[in-house]
Amino acid sequence: MQSLQEGINERQNDLRELVNILGRKSYNMQRFSNWMRVLTIVLSAILTAKGVSDKILGADAAIPLISFTAIGIINTALLGVEAAFKFEKRSADINTMSASCQAAMIAVDSQWRKEIGSISDSDLRKAARDILTTQDKALTEAHQKAASLGIHLTIAQRELEKPDNQMPYAA
Repeated sequence: MQSLQEGINERQNDLRELVNILGRKSYNMQRFSNWMRVLTIVLSAILTAKGVSDKILGADAAIPLISFTAIGIINTALLGVEAAFKFEKRSADINTMSASCQAAMIAVDSQWRKEIGSISDSDLRKAARDILTTQDKALTEAHQKAASLGIHLTIAQRELEKPDNQMPYAA
């Protein structure tokens, strides 16, 4: 039973670590997306002044022409990068994964308190194995979704347990 409990604790730590990793990633990506959006709004507002510049300085004035062209290129590039990488949508997807990991942690904690703390010894192992299955499913889903979003998640490697008379196998 001690081995099962250690497995549950390790997986809870893995889920907690994923919540932290994914939460930070989502926050940083959303922040970057917001800055890109603000920058494109400001640059677009500046570009609307080109008509006024043409009237005052003339349409053939070199400095305003070069300046507005550079601003237009930067603005278009920012819009293209956002369209290509979809930072805002990816941030929302990553945040959803973080919330799913957090929900799995809460569910496992509740399940452990209800089942492990209130049943006879013979049922403890089955209940513990059921909790491990729930945790494994949550971890697998998080890793699969992260991979589809292009996020590489690495958490601690563990040793697989073998019978008492053999050395553990490094996973």
